[in-house]
Amino acid sequence: MAKAFTATITGDKELAKRLAQINARLPRAIDDALHEEAMGLEAESAPLTPVADIAGGTLRRSSKISRIPKGYSVGYYTRYAIYVHEMVGAAIKWSTPGTGAKYLQRPFEKRLKGMTDRLRRVILKRLGL
Repeated sequence: MAKAFTATITGDKELAKRLAQINARLPRAIDDALHEEAMGLEAESAPLTPVADIAGGTLRRSSKISRIPKGYSVGYYTRYAIYVHEMVGAAIKWSTPGTGAKYLQRPFEKRLKGMTDRLRRVILKRLGL
């Protein structure tokens, strides 16, 4: 005759409480991760942003991180920012080697690799996991 097998599972209330705590902190953790990613992009794009002697670094100083409905936006805010950003192929001798067109796009594309891991790490850290 087969023997009966029984099991008792405990901790369901503790688990439910812990999941509720995680759920309550998750939106802030995601927001923190996205903000850190935006700050990283801004920091990496700044040294690539041209500085014209005539403007004295106005373009580089115009960077701004803005909150948008589902995250953050990083941009440069001068009348001419978009023109400088899109000067691909122009015969321009940039004032500082390594600076030039696509000063925001280049670091963004570089940061895409590893972005998910960076976001995950920050979220888990904020959640204490």
